[in-house]
Amino acid sequence: MQGHARLGARILNHGDGGAAYTRLGAEIALGHHEKWGGGGYPAGLRGEAIPLSARIMAICDVYDALRSPRPYKSGMPHADAMRIIVRGDARTSPRDFDPAVADAFVRAAAAPIRGRNRDAGLTRCAPMLRARRPRVTSTR
Repeated sequence: MQGHARLGARILNHGDGGAAYTRLGAEIALGHHEKWGGGGYPAGLRGEAIPLSARIMAICDVYDALRSPRPYKSGMPHADAMRIIVRGDARTSPRDFDPAVADAFVRAAAAPIRGRNRDAGLTRCAPMLRARRPRVTSTR
């Protein structure tokens, strides 16, 4: 499983690798499993050593994994996924994420999506999540 980050970056960098979007995609693929506090993979980067694009994708990837059904699990409701991102569980800690990116993610998740917001109560759950989110200090 851990090899997919390097493999994805290598595939995207194959050939000329010169297109800006391809380079960005490789950066995201390589760094999206790094953790803000360290302990991620493949390079064990921490804090601002992780490219911003990968820090953004890291929280989006966790959210998607929580929400999406898999052969071995059901997808979970938005509020439950947000609760895990904000409070943590056995596999995920709020300290895994850049605090500024996590705060922006929580704010964006609370914003109504006109005509497409199918999860009732999204705008009601965000203040509760923000109030209970532990403060994460910078690792600089």
